[in-house]
Amino acid sequence: MTKKAAVRVGDRFGRLVAVERYMREFPSQKIGYWRCVCDCGGEAHTSGQRLRTGDTQSCGCLHKEVCAKMLRTHGKTGTRTHKLWMAMRSRCNDPTNTAYGNYGAKGVTVCERWASFESFLADMGECPPGLTLDREKNHIGYEPGNCRWATMQEQQNNRTNNRIETAFGKAQTLAKWARETGMNYGTLHSRLHRDGMTAQQAMTEPLRPVGAGVRHG
Repeated sequence: MTKKAAVRVGDRFGRLVAVERYMREFPSQKIGYWRCVCDCGGEAHTSGQRLRTGDTQSCGCLHKEVCAKMLRTHGKTGTRTHKLWMAMRSRCNDPTNTAYGNYGAKGVTVCERWASFESFLADMGECPPGLTLDREKNHIGYEPGNCRWATMQEQQNNRTNNRIETAFGKAQTLAKWARETGMNYGTLHSRLHRDGMTAQQAMTEPLRPVGAGVRHG
């Protein structure tokens, strides 16, 4: 193996220029150290071996710049879309999140691809004003093809605790049936639960006049 040349005054290593050699004493040995000047104006004190191997190439400014670049890769931190992505991951992965019981604890997961915000943004795009993130099929986790930007009303209709009723060959929530038929939600709910009607009967049976009821002799 070829031995690397010794460090000399004026040699450059990355952003560092060697300017002065001195001995540093340790409990078991003395090691030759170099005082180096960095391009940024700072200084670094390190061994000749670390300079030759490339383990030390700056006063620390290079590492800080790399970390800063990683943090600003997408430039979307603090935006609504980024906040919704973070909230999605938190409620699925963080047991301390107040919503975890309804998501992560029930097996709702975020796909591996969406561990990256850049991938999530590429698949979903920016969140339009007034919309929020919603899963179309609640038994499937957060993944491409199962998520959409939806209004709060659409999201409410898609909740697992909404009762789905089938009538006229179509299945949808009771709340949506009430809006489509113009009937009162409470009336439909009462007919289904108290009177035992089918969904189609509940929506087609004529309403009784106010005050009508069973007459007692």
